[in-house]
Amino acid sequence: MGVKRFSLYFHSKISPCFDLFSVVFESESLKDLDLQRCKLSPNPLNKVPFKYLEALSLIRVYIAEETFEKIMSNCPLINNLVLVDCEGLKTIKLNKHNSLNYFEFCYHMEYLYRAENDHLSIEIDVPTLKTLTILWCPKWLHHHNYFPNLISLSLNMVQLSSKSFDSFSCNFPCLEHLSISYCDDFEEFQLSSRSIKHFTIVSESRSSIKAVIDAPNIVQFDYQCDVLPSISFTTTSSEWKSNITYNLDIDRPSSSWFLNLYQLLKALSQSEISLDFLPTIYGEELDQALVVADNSIYGSLHKPAVVVEYLTLSFYSSSTISAFMNDLFRICHPRYIGPYWYTNARDELVELLYNILIKERRKRHYLWQQDLEEVTAEAFNENGQEWHPVHWTSLLEGDALLPNNQCKQKFRIRLKWTN
Repeated sequence: MGVKRFSLYFHSKISPCFDLFSVVFESESLKDLDLQRCKLSPNPLNKVPFKYLEALSLIRVYIAEETFEKIMSNCPLINNLVLVDCEGLKTIKLNKHNSLNYFEFCYHMEYLYRAENDHLSIEIDVPTLKTLTILWCPKWLHHHNYFPNLISLSLNMVQLSSKSFDSFSCNFPCLEHLSISYCDDFEEFQLSSRSIKHFTIVSESRSSIKAVIDAPNIVQFDYQCDVLPSISFTTTSSEWKSNITYNLDIDRPSSSWFLNLYQLLKALSQSEISLDFLPTIYGEELDQALVVADNSIYGSLHKPAVVVEYLTLSFYSSSTISAFMNDLFRICHPRYIGPYWYTNARDELVELLYNILIKERRKRHYLWQQDLEEVTAEAFNENGQEWHPVHWTSLLEGDALLPNNQCKQKFRIRLKWTN
């Protein structure tokens, strides 16, 4: 009937079992086919007349390799291909598809460890690709292939090695966005690229990653880790941002940990740094982890503290956070702490920041307290889209800050240092 776009979803909680009726594959007019939770057996596919098909999305679909190969070989105009949680595929080969611009392959957690997927491999040799996303693949074959048009590459739980980064440098001349998450088969790498603007790494490795990065046009660098990396930038752009998110564990911090953090911040000091600490432990265990009794850090660092634009502390309920912040301010001077969400109830976080930054500062026990000139609380005006100063008493009382019956509002602390 000339249908150009066809979507069919089966909202069943069981594995795909419904055989898709062959009439779907008799439509020559289809340009966009979107299927979820069904089964594509090879029987009805003696002929696939999808000569106009441009977009194919298969989500939780059982598809035999023979069927997939037949579809791809008979659809020369496909430019958008999405495969999510599909079973039946063990080898995916994409080549000679001169129209393909976008490819997304994904396995979510509930499908991740199925035995039939243990030896899955993906082989891609498509020069026209512009966006490539892979979430979980034991074997991605790419080292000798050239991707002259690829702009965005996202790899999550993909087997990589240090040599893979050489490929990113040589075979991806237009790559601007590179994201690598939980690909922890390498401990060091070198990356040299004039095209990369956004580089993201998420690592859960228990060993420190060593990296040398040459990225003269980088705009943003994001790194989330359990162990602080050793990173050096040989060249960067004149204005760029770096975001470091660290998962605090019970085995840290120690004096050596603070020294490693200082070295990392120094390597990023030419950027606008955001530093975020997330807890992986809570309660009494966290209190024990944050007690830093070794004062050798003060004798080990004689250089000026690194300027950090934003500092976010997400474990503020701990009673020992003051000791942690005292050591942290020894190596970095944040311009802003937060932003945080503020409610009209009495807020433990507000009291904690007030005690550390206002009351304790008056005692002048630590060097950082002598360097801190001014502390200002600020709230965000949603209407004016700007930050404005507020009195600490308004924050502490819990009922004077929020206008127009708002239930919560963002606030931050602005710090002015002498250096």
